[in-house]
Amino acid sequence: MALAYAVVARLALLMAVPPAYASPMFPAAGMALVFVLVYGQRAALAVVAGALIVNVLMNPLRGAGFAEAAIALGAGVQALTAAALVRRQVAQPLTLSAPLDIARFYVFGAAVGCLVNASIATAALGLSGVVPTHALPMTWLTWWMGDALGTLIGAPLLLTLIGRPREAWAPRRRTVGATLAIVTTLLVATTMQVARWDEERVQISFARDAEAASTALASQLNTPLHALEAMRGLFVGSADVSAAELHMAADHWLGPSSNLQAVGHLERVQLADVPAFEARMRTQGWADYRVMDRTASNERVPTRSAEVFAARLVEPMTRNQLLLGVNALSIPASRAAIEAAVRSDQPVATAAFQLSQDPVDTPRRGVVVYRALYHGNPGTEAERVAAARGVVFVTVRVEDLLREVLAHAPAHLNFCVTDTDTSAAVRQLAVSALCADESNRLTHRRMLDFAGRQWELQVTSSVASADTSAGERHYAWLFSSVGLLTTAVLGALLLTVTGRARLIEMAVQERTVALEQQVRERLEAVRAREAAEASNRAKSDFLSRMSHELRTPLNAMLGFAQLLELESREPLAPTQRGWVGQIRQAGWHLLEMINDVLDLSRIESGNLRMALETLNMPELLASTRPLVQQAADRRGITFEEHLSADASHARGDATRVKQILTNLLSNAVKYNVDGGHIRVSSQVRGDRVELMVADTGLGMNTQQMTALFQPFNRLGQEHSSTEGTGIGLVISQRLAELMGGDLSAASDVGQGSLFILSLPLASPEEAAAQTPASAAGISDYHHRRVHYIEDNETNVEVMRGMLAQRPQVDLRVSGNGLDGLTAIRARRPDVLLLDMHLPDISGLELLRHLKLDPETRGIPVIVVSADALPTQIAEAMQAGAHRYLTKPVSVGELLEVLDELLTVMDTRFDDLTTASGA
Repeated sequence: MALAYAVVARLALLMAVPPAYASPMFPAAGMALVFVLVYGQRAALAVVAGALIVNVLMNPLRGAGFAEAAIALGAGVQALTAAALVRRQVAQPLTLSAPLDIARFYVFGAAVGCLVNASIATAALGLSGVVPTHALPMTWLTWWMGDALGTLIGAPLLLTLIGRPREAWAPRRRTVGATLAIVTTLLVATTMQVARWDEERVQISFARDAEAASTALASQLNTPLHALEAMRGLFVGSADVSAAELHMAADHWLGPSSNLQAVGHLERVQLADVPAFEARMRTQGWADYRVMDRTASNERVPTRSAEVFAARLVEPMTRNQLLLGVNALSIPASRAAIEAAVRSDQPVATAAFQLSQDPVDTPRRGVVVYRALYHGNPGTEAERVAAARGVVFVTVRVEDLLREVLAHAPAHLNFCVTDTDTSAAVRQLAVSALCADESNRLTHRRMLDFAGRQWELQVTSSVASADTSAGERHYAWLFSSVGLLTTAVLGALLLTVTGRARLIEMAVQERTVALEQQVRERLEAVRAREAAEASNRAKSDFLSRMSHELRTPLNAMLGFAQLLELESREPLAPTQRGWVGQIRQAGWHLLEMINDVLDLSRIESGNLRMALETLNMPELLASTRPLVQQAADRRGITFEEHLSADASHARGDATRVKQILTNLLSNAVKYNVDGGHIRVSSQVRGDRVELMVADTGLGMNTQQMTALFQPFNRLGQEHSSTEGTGIGLVISQRLAELMGGDLSAASDVGQGSLFILSLPLASPEEAAAQTPASAAGISDYHHRRVHYIEDNETNVEVMRGMLAQRPQVDLRVSGNGLDGLTAIRARRPDVLLLDMHLPDISGLELLRHLKLDPETRGIPVIVVSADALPTQIAEAMQAGAHRYLTKPVSVGELLEVLDELLTVMDTRFDDLTTASGA
């Protein structure tokens, strides 16, 4: 991690902007943040190590150890701070899928987090002197923007490579990572080219400014020479120039804008003539005038030279009075220049030295330019040396000349004027503040020839200063900043798009999984339903077969038993009649159990149908009580009824309510004590009719009450002599619920039991609209035809016996469906009795044929079958059956149905004729 950080940081520094060398994009800051987010806080140590590598070994600003260490430490602190902000403000795990999370990552991870090292690094660079004070704001801004933009671009790019969870970031390598890498690379290349163009513009601008400044300085150097020639002309024209004359002549050159330190005259005097010269000067107003030599420490001592060049006149006097009387030959730099000027008859400048008129402790140095004065016009060097009578001079300070140039030069330029003579005691003649430091500067050099001396003018400028002054280098900075910001926005857009796509994909996957789960559940439900339906069908088929197989022999048993009881020609003996009664009672009990099992099956499968109507509860109770009266009489159990007139009408299915009442009264008899009592009462409670059946039996405990309505649970009576299956109450309760009512119970041991049947109360309008039950029809009709299609001879015999109760009925029988169809068409019956199970064709199919045939369509069909399932009954009724009687058939019910149909039919006289003829 440290090496990767260092390499990326070094590449970023190729775009660095001096003087701080902060890159406008620093992806290493984004790498540092991702390292800490992915690998934890220990990764910050690798960031610090990588920053030290790049700052110590690769950084162009070498030598600033404090700054380098501070910058490296700041990089680690920044990574930790930004990571903490991201963990706190952005949803975790970090997937950057939602726009709000992306915005928070950009704000806290980049904009806020990158304030840390920008502040630390700028402060360190300022304290260490690497960056000048005026450049610190721009350095801070560049550093912050570089780290922030580097984080905005580098962090998402690196997250696509090492981000976690991998399933959120790996798919983004192409869409986000590759796109950002390509766009950033192109942008960096373009930015570097723009930076090179800016660098060239800065170089050209600097060269132009430096050349102009050096030319101005060269022009300034001519001013002392012009003044020197003017002074020489004054002294050539007059052998004895007075102080006043010099003052007037020098006034033009020493004005307020002048950069000249002094102008004056040195007179050549032999040692022997010095006293006379001093006396003459005193007479001219210089009372303290003496010729003195100057020591190296700028002290005055009596002269011992064979000849002197003594300062006689100088202007301006106020600042140069200390120069009067000084023997210039006692100053090594002046002596060499004077001798050269005398020999060459040309202006000759001295090397820089401390001027005699300056205080001893001043650091300033000056240059004096001399021009020789002669007696006559000597031609040779020897003649000039012999004829020399003195020199005129001009004193200048090069920094004063340079200051004049600086006043008009661009502020970013720095100047340094150096004497090329290596033997000169002072070589640096004038410098500006930053001239001595040449690192990372733009430099321009020019040689200046000044009065026989060679000076080098060096003009420099820092790149940052040139940028600030010229305003040109900012093009690259602005271009890179805008371009990188655009790239960061592109990254945010890519993150948003891919994040939204991922969220949609996750939602689709979740929905797909949910749909698959729903499909599986539905398939399982379908399979379970199909299995349940198959089970129900199998159970229904079994129950149908069982019912059919049981009802067929029951039909014979109960049918013949009923016929024996009805036999009047040879009546049974009382004992035999009792036995037949027992047979009939056992048969009906067996049928009741079969019906209970079928009812329970229908209820559980949801196939039990109700025909809700307004019921007359007293009439239903009156029709039910005889069914149990005989059993109650045998045990001496009495009935008591207390029926409320308000509770006389309820809503329900008459057959099912009668079934419930029969079960309740039967249980009250079976589980009562001998000589017990049964109380039946009714009342209205709210919108309900409550019918209560109370007995004086043994009662039930709490455990028995809990299991009371469980199927096949006889509450411990399994081994008693009391008959029962344990499903009667279960069926009764569920039937009551299907009719919108309820069946509940209350009991105490030894106190008997109370059962409450609750049914919806019929409205007064419904009760008033109830049609009274019609009286049973009377068999007051003559000859009628009935045809019976049945393959079971036993059932045929039972039917013959039952219809023998109606002698006027002519019964014909067919053993299969096709024979029956032929017989019906040959001799149309008044009523057709039809079995459903025939050997050649099903009874249902035969029924459809009859109803489709116009000739037989009007024949009423009564189905007499052992099939007792509601679906089977419904199919037959839909096919056109008039009634459906299930086996075993009650004689009374059969005769009632036949009487109802045959009574309304006309008598067939042809049958009567045939019968009488016979």
